[in-house]
Amino acid sequence: MELEDRSDTEPAGEVARGGLRVCRATGEAKLVGKSLPRHTTIYQMKLIVFNCPLKINGGMIMQELNLYTIMPSSYGEKGELLQYHKVLMHPPVFLVLESLIRRTKRTLDVKINACFINERLEKGETYLDSIKRNDLVFITAKAFELPRAIDIAVKLKKTGIRNIIMGGPGVTLTDWKTYQYLVREGISFNVGEGEETIPQIIANVLDNKLQPCYWQKEYVDISKAPLPCFPSRAEAEKTITKLAGIGSSEGCPFNCSYCTVTKIRGRESSKRRSRDPEAVVAWIEQAYHRGLPIMLTDDNLRRSFFYEELIEGLIKLNKKLNGKLQLFVQLDAANGVEKEAHKLARAGARQAFFGFESVVSSSLDDVGKKHNKPNYYKKIVSAFNAEGIFVNSGCMFGFPSQTPQEIIREAESFSKLVDLPHPYAVTPLPGSRDYEEAVAKRSLITWDPNWYDTVHCVNDWFDNMTVSEAQNAYNNVFCYLFSIKHILSGPPGLRMARLKSGLYGRILAELGRFRRDQPYHFMMDSLPRRTRVWRPKDSFCGFSLTAEDLRKKPEFLASLST
Repeated sequence: MELEDRSDTEPAGEVARGGLRVCRATGEAKLVGKSLPRHTTIYQMKLIVFNCPLKINGGMIMQELNLYTIMPSSYGEKGELLQYHKVLMHPPVFLVLESLIRRTKRTLDVKINACFINERLEKGETYLDSIKRNDLVFITAKAFELPRAIDIAVKLKKTGIRNIIMGGPGVTLTDWKTYQYLVREGISFNVGEGEETIPQIIANVLDNKLQPCYWQKEYVDISKAPLPCFPSRAEAEKTITKLAGIGSSEGCPFNCSYCTVTKIRGRESSKRRSRDPEAVVAWIEQAYHRGLPIMLTDDNLRRSFFYEELIEGLIKLNKKLNGKLQLFVQLDAANGVEKEAHKLARAGARQAFFGFESVVSSSLDDVGKKHNKPNYYKKIVSAFNAEGIFVNSGCMFGFPSQTPQEIIREAESFSKLVDLPHPYAVTPLPGSRDYEEAVAKRSLITWDPNWYDTVHCVNDWFDNMTVSEAQNAYNNVFCYLFSIKHILSGPPGLRMARLKSGLYGRILAELGRFRRDQPYHFMMDSLPRRTRVWRPKDSFCGFSLTAEDLRKKPEFLASLST
C-alpha cells in the first residue's frame, strides 16, 4: 500500500514517516490516525525514522531494502571497459553472498530485494541508473578489479547513493593509503571474510549507522555458514560451462611466495574451516538434479579436513546416479597425488586442475614451491588421464632467471604435458611475499592495480631480460597455447574436451570481428563485446608505497575500528 508522507505536519513529541506517527517516549504508533497492532515491536517502530521504504505485510511493519551486489570488470590496454558476451562460470562469490543475504532476511525480519550484477556481462554501465539513493550496494573485487570498483563507488557516491560498501580479496589485501582514500570519499569497506560481517552491515544500514570499516580479524567458522545458493537457469545460460561452485574447505597449507590464498583464507586445516561433508554431498546432488556440473572451489581439495569422508560420500552418490556426476577439482601436485586418481574418478571427477606452474625446479624454488617435483608431472598426468580425467594446469612465465627463449621452450613442454595449460605471468599480487619484497626493492614498474591481472609483467626482477622482453614472450606464449592450431591439435577426444572447456570463445574471438590485440585472464573472460565505456581521467591508479606503508596497515585499520 502507498503511505502518505505527513512529515511536515507531525505533532509535538511524535515522529512521522510515510504516514506513520510514533510517540518518541512510548513507541506507540499510528497509521493515518489508527493504532498499529500491539505485536509491532519498538524495534520495528524505530525503522520508520529512516529513509528505507516500509511495507505493511499482514498487519506487521516490514522494512524493504534493495541490495545490489556488483562484480566489476577491469580496463583494457586502451582504457576500454572489458565486457563479454559470456563468461566461464557464474561467480561463486555471488552464490555465497546470496545465501548470507537470505539468512540475514530471516534473522532481521526484513524484505531484501537482491540483485547480482557481473559487469563483464553488461552492455556499458547503464545498469548503474537503476540504483537509488537509499539502496545498499556491495562491490566485491579482486586485486586487478580494484580501480574499476573504486571508480564505480565514487561515481555512485557523486549521484547521491548513501550506502556503498566494498569488499573481496582486492579490498582485503590493499594498503592503508587506499583505505584512507575510501574513507575520504565516504565509501565503507569490509576487510576479511564476510560470513559474520555481512549481517552486521545490513543491520547497520537498517539502523542508518553504516560504519566506515568492518574488519573480520579472525578466519570465520565456515562449518556454521550457510551453503551457497544455486545459479538460476538464466544465470547459467550466460556462462560457457554452467558450473555451480561450492567449497568444502578453505585455505592451503603451503606458502608459495606469489600466492595470496594463505592471507585471504589461511593455512589451517580444521573442522571449523571445513563444511559438513554430508551437507556438501547433499548440495552436489541437488545441483546434479538441476542439470549443473559442479566445481569444488577448495583452494586445495586434497588438504580438506574431511577429504576422505567427502570423497567416500561422492563415490556413493555417483554410484546412485549411475556414474553421471561431473566434478571439477583443484589439487596440489605434491608426491602421491597420482594415487588419488582412481578414487576421484569414482567420485565423479571429470577435470582436475594442478598448480604445476613450471617444469624447471630452480624456478619453483624461487617462489617457495619446493613440494612440486617436475620429474613426477608426467606420472601424475598419465594416472589421471588413464581414469578419464582431463588435466588442466597453471603454467607461470616470467621467473627471475628465465630468458625469452626459455619461456617459449617451457610453453612447448607444457603443451605436450597437459591437456589444457593456463598461462600466467608471475605477478607479485598485493598481500604476497613477492609483493612485499618488490616494494622493498622498488622493482615494481607500476602501482596501478589494474595491471596486476597475471597477464601483465609488472615487476622488474629479471636477470636476463627486460620487462618488455618478458611481456612479449608471455604474449607469444598466450597466442601459441590458445591458437586455433594448438586447440585443434591432438586426438579427437582431446580436441572435443578442450572445446568443452570453453575455448570456443577464444576461437570466435580470433576468427571474428572481436579479435583482441592483448591477452586476458582466461579463467575470467570469453568472447569480447564492443564497449563505449572508457576509463575516466581521474580513475583510481593506486599509491606509491614503501615497506613502512605495508607495516602501517594494521594500525590504520585498528584506528577505524575503535
